Amino acid sequence: MPFISRVIDKLRYVYAQRAKKARIKRASKLVSGPQSIILGDADVAMVCLIRNGMYYLDTLLSHHRGIGVQKFLFIDNGSDDGTLERLAHEPGVTVISNLLPVATYECDMRAEIAREVIRGGWFLFLDSDELLDLSHGEGRDIAEYAAYCKAHGATCVIAQRLDMYAPHPLAETESWKYEDSVRLFDRFSEHGIDEFEYHDQDNVDVWWFLSSNIVTNSDIKLKFGGIRGEIFGEDCGLTIHPLVKNLPGIDLRPHPHFASRVTCADFAVLVRHYKFAGPFLSRERQQVARGTWQHGEGEKRLKVIHDSDFCISSVEDQHFIGTTNLVASGFLACSERFLSQFPAPKQGAEHTR
Repeated sequence: MPFISRVIDKLRYVYAQRAKKARIKRASKLVSGPQSIILGDADVAMVCLIRNGMYYLDTLLSHHRGIGVQKFLFIDNGSDDGTLERLAHEPGVTVISNLLPVATYECDMRAEIAREVIRGGWFLFLDSDELLDLSHGEGRDIAEYAAYCKAHGATCVIAQRLDMYAPHPLAETESWKYEDSVRLFDRFSEHGIDEFEYHDQDNVDVWWFLSSNIVTNSDIKLKFGGIRGEIFGEDCGLTIHPLVKNLPGIDLRPHPHFASRVTCADFAVLVRHYKFAGPFLSRERQQVARGTWQHGEGEKRLKVIHDSDFCISSVEDQHFIGTTNLVASGFLACSERFLSQFPAPKQGAEHTR
């Protein structure tokens, strides 16, 4: 009986997944841009699930074009702030509308629509409030990193994420344009970050999603907490898999942060996260009121932030000047092999794009 029960459970799961994929396909509508994106082997296309992201678009596009990303897939979940109209005029941008609830369909929506639209190359999974920085990336193109991965058999790149903030009250920062926020949100904190081995089954709840992955640099750890843990008590994951090769057999998004059945590269990159930029407090209130997410993190933030006089700060504020210091400190762990091919830029050459 136990064997039969397992078989029945497996069949139910397979049926449910097929039904979910079918619902996603039926609900997906091309809004603008080419229906298919064709990539070369070292090309990268960003995949971004978005709702009312007009605030971020100019900087999001210009930053990633600046590091060599030329194709973009936006999965729109009901924008009414001009996002669709703005993206319709952008070269190299495809917009697919899908109004299914993200709390239920987030992972499958990203993976299924990405597979349907993009052929070849690499996926870069990011949110609209995130910017990717390549380790020692000044003057380099993301295709160089993709080619390095191919040469060494890697199909995924791990990123460590930092929540950026400014030493100013929310009442002041909420009116800043995003490009100004990116420039002025120049603080981060490593205080209270917890680290675990990549395959730690005893302390990491998400270990199952990582169990099929190969790690080629044991110095790359899973990180949790940071400034959001310090202030709001969130046990938020800081380690993610944003860059994943478009290959059959890889499970692109079984978890919002991770891919499965991949070989991780021997270097880490940085994702700067600007959750606190712009009208952060009103966004949080709207998302909690709509029930957009089920993880309860918004409720934790609103219990701490009572009004817009609140200022994000840490007991150990650090000033962000680029990836070089983070590589040198080990926050972004990179192998000697990687560093020999991608040495640090000359002093003073690195800057935030």
